[in-house]
Amino acid sequence: MKYLLSIICLFSGLIFYSCKPKYHVKIGDAYIEEVLEYKGSVTKINDLVDTKLELEPDFDKKELKGTATITLKPHFYSTDSLTLNAKYMRIIKVALITKPSGESKTTSTTPLEYSYDSLLLRIKLNKTYIKDETYIVSIEYVAQPEKCKGEGGSAITEDKGIYFINTDGEDENKPVQVWTQGETEAASCWFPTIDAPNQKTTEDIYVTVPSEYRTISNGLLLSSDRLSDNKRKDHWHNDKPHAPYLFALVIGNFTETKDHWRNINVNYYMEPAFAQYTKMVFGNTPKMLEFYSNTLNYPYPWPKFDQVVVRDFVSGAMENTGCVVHFDKLNHNSREHLDNTYEDVVAHELFHHWFGDLVTCESWSNIPLNESFATYGEYLWNEHMYGRNQADLKFNEFLSYYFNEAEDKQVPMIRFHYSKRDELFDRHSYQKGGAILHMLRKYLGDEAFFKSLNLYLNQHAYKTAEINDLRMSFEEVTGEDLNWFFNQWFMESGHPELEVKHQTYNGSGELYGITVLQKSKWYKLPVDVDVYTSKGIERHRIIIDKDSQTFGLKCESKPLCVIFDAEHQLLAQITETKSIQAWEAQLKHAKLAVHQSEALSQLNNLQKDKVQVTKYNQKFLNDSFWKLREDALNNINSLDLTDEEIKPILTDIRQIANYDTKSDVRVATIPFFENLKDEDQLGRMLYDSSYNVCSRALQALGNVNKLAAYTFANKNREEGNNTFQDYIYYTIGRYSTKNEIDFFIGRIRNGDEKTAYNAIGGLNFFVIFNQIDKLDDALQSLDNMASNTKTKKRAIDALTEMRSAYENQLYYQSIYKLIDKKNKAEYVKIGKLLEIRKKKVEAILIKYGETLND
Repeated sequence: MKYLLSIICLFSGLIFYSCKPKYHVKIGDAYIEEVLEYKGSVTKINDLVDTKLELEPDFDKKELKGTATITLKPHFYSTDSLTLNAKYMRIIKVALITKPSGESKTTSTTPLEYSYDSLLLRIKLNKTYIKDETYIVSIEYVAQPEKCKGEGGSAITEDKGIYFINTDGEDENKPVQVWTQGETEAASCWFPTIDAPNQKTTEDIYVTVPSEYRTISNGLLLSSDRLSDNKRKDHWHNDKPHAPYLFALVIGNFTETKDHWRNINVNYYMEPAFAQYTKMVFGNTPKMLEFYSNTLNYPYPWPKFDQVVVRDFVSGAMENTGCVVHFDKLNHNSREHLDNTYEDVVAHELFHHWFGDLVTCESWSNIPLNESFATYGEYLWNEHMYGRNQADLKFNEFLSYYFNEAEDKQVPMIRFHYSKRDELFDRHSYQKGGAILHMLRKYLGDEAFFKSLNLYLNQHAYKTAEINDLRMSFEEVTGEDLNWFFNQWFMESGHPELEVKHQTYNGSGELYGITVLQKSKWYKLPVDVDVYTSKGIERHRIIIDKDSQTFGLKCESKPLCVIFDAEHQLLAQITETKSIQAWEAQLKHAKLAVHQSEALSQLNNLQKDKVQVTKYNQKFLNDSFWKLREDALNNINSLDLTDEEIKPILTDIRQIANYDTKSDVRVATIPFFENLKDEDQLGRMLYDSSYNVCSRALQALGNVNKLAAYTFANKNREEGNNTFQDYIYYTIGRYSTKNEIDFFIGRIRNGDEKTAYNAIGGLNFFVIFNQIDKLDDALQSLDNMASNTKTKKRAIDALTEMRSAYENQLYYQSIYKLIDKKNKAEYVKIGKLLEIRKKKVEAILIKYGETLND
């Protein structure tokens, strides 16, 4: 019987296992099956109503003393218990707070029984509470973020909830700051709560800090009271409910720059050294608020909008309600602003205040409701502020980022089966989702699209939503069943692969033929085709829904030009076949720069006459749209023209190099001067206003004249810009004839983190590619650094990067010996020497207890 029961249990387990959903993940060219647990919305037993936090950070211990007073109510069923997320805290006291009632004027406190396992605080209530009956619990605690062991990943690199930055004052190059980061479920690392996106609560934060520091948080600052011991207590109040992961607190020495939109304060906080650039970085924020409010027909729904730039942030930025936190790349000057404004980051986080903050995803599985919209907000802002052509570049960025990830990973947008939450913050949830929303907009039209979004926001304001809620809002407005769209794009993985073939115009039937083949699984794809005739442009809407279809487009006369996907809306990999003459016609007649760019690219590949291809591109060297100028330069450069062939347009290229207003375009001229070995022009470009131009010019000069490049780099060792400094350190490491060990080790030990990182790269080039006999000296210096607790981390970082560099070289040697079999013995010899050097590095890492991962 015991044996029989074992067989039955085993069989039952197999049935149970086989019934679990199998999650298909594309790895390389293969699909693997992973059986993962279903992760839906957190079951609501109690609802958060209000959260009051009384906080005081301990800068020395990197701890947060707090009292959380939380108002709750049963969600539906009666309950006599409460479970809160509270990660790695010291729980001091748990009590029930009873407010005065009747003639009583005093608040009573009743201790409550509880158990705590370092993650969950389980509280036994004083009685059974019924639906809508509120109760208040108070938890006195100490948050210990350094003990938190979260699941940080690529999107959010750590998961400690609250971060104490340089509070010991050891780094002279870094200010003292404290800031929080709650997404996904790290809010419960700094205050007890029900840490789930489907909970919403109003909020009060009372925080006591040294008077020298400013605090920034959600909502409005209601009071700021001076205390003894040179301290101050600030009270921040947010009367509109939002998810716990959106709670924020920032402490530090920031300069406040005041702005406004309508009757709402819009303030920016930056370190004093960068305060003069605040309006340059954030100045378009009021315009964004106006644009988004008008476009959605839903005014900004929070009492204020603050933005603060902090050091060592664990992500790019975070959309904390009314208190956006940005990483320190936004700490930049006017020269650095020329290369990257980070305006898309500002737009992204602001758009979250409707999609994510106002209406929050019900579960992390529905994260596209937050991130896809915020990403599409970038497109909308570019379209509004800078025009359709610039917005199309943003759409192309969506496609490029997603297709790059899709080579190795294809998963559904809405994923109820995953291993770690961080997996969801990928190029599917962001860029693919943004592209999907763009397709939906183009299919439905602007009026229906934005009216549907308005309905969605109104129906779910200050609440949560799932993907079907979004679909039903669109269906209510349009009257159309959109399951087909949401199923194929949100619930299934992959994307279309299309072959588009243009047929000969049938004059007698007045038809122009286009054949479309779906190479992968079938999709339903509404798309527009524009037919250009002498009378104007005729638009045809076709529906692709089979593996092979031929469409006959009625034309009154022979088309001048036919453009497939006229609105540039398809999230698809498209191979389009038409004649050289047809691409020339598209180049001539197309209204969108993206279609002209595609024509240039196709003609570059199809047209064998280099002179003719050069003429195609030369016409766009002075185009009003910068990307066409850049494309034209890149296309011409790819032709490998001789010096004689380049002469007719060299004057134009030199003019662009010196005077074009866009740094990306000036960068595109550098390969020409590198190929021509034009040291004078490259030398002039070392002093360009753009650091990107200077950096690329220095790299090119090194390939032309190593001594000239080193001479410039040697004179500019003190360069502070991170990008240019990287190239300068590379040049020194690669070409210096002096012993540079002390220089690089000094920068690794004493520079700020970015300088140290660049110095690690320079040191690697020096000992691996330049003066390889200096490796032992470098390793001795790094060993000495690792023996000092203050410098150990940087030494280990340097050794780890050096080991990785040697591994890369070993990999390349293994490839070379397969390709160049004639010199196989030499590559084997080099490989053995590299292996010996790598082991020297590894020996020091092992000495200090580091685990060697491949």
